[in-house]
Amino acid sequence: MNKLSLIVLFIVVGCISTASLAEDSIPVVPGQYSVKSTTTSNLNPEPKTQTEEHCIPIDKFTPSMALPDATCTASNIKKSSNVLTFDIKCPGNDQRPPMTSKAEVVTTKSTLNIKMDIVNTFEDKVYSVKSLSEGKRIGECKQ
Repeated sequence: MNKLSLIVLFIVVGCISTASLAEDSIPVVPGQYSVKSTTTSNLNPEPKTQTEEHCIPIDKFTPSMALPDATCTASNIKKSSNVLTFDIKCPGNDQRPPMTSKAEVVTTKSTLNIKMDIVNTFEDKVYSVKSLSEGKRIGECKQ
């Protein structure tokens, strides 16, 4: 798996952390989800797809859940019913180059879909990544 795919996977998996109550949020039905993630980039325009199962124990999704680390911020947050859109900005660190992202999260009683358009700069080159993670609830979390 290339470095950009790992960054996207880290962001998507990070989306299942604990939420802050003060933020805008949209509802999520906790449970076991089958998540199909498709990623493309300007380095590799051929879509890469993988499907994994994840236990999603949360009942709300907030923008802070998509932040790779504490140095990143979410802004331009807009909520409409079951849709949450926001921008992410990260200054970069030893683990990750500086990046910006536009995100859209849509939930229903049985789905959690996350779309992200990520741009980062590494060694004076601009990289763009498009990621779509489509989660379908398949039951209760497995113990």
